[in-house]
Amino acid sequence: MTEPTFLFDTYALIEIFNKNPNYERYIDVESVINEFIFAEYCYKLNFS
Repeated sequence: MTEPTFLFDTYALIEIFNKNPNYERYIDVESVINEFIFAEYCYKLNFS
């Protein structure tokens, strides 16, 4: 059986970055993000 791949939204990325314990299980999973999510995440990191 293969491991699932997750599509992370900006909120999930921020919670992982902030080390929210509820998101620890997603740190080492296979994941993808699209260009919009990446741009939004970068914006949030710069202006938060």
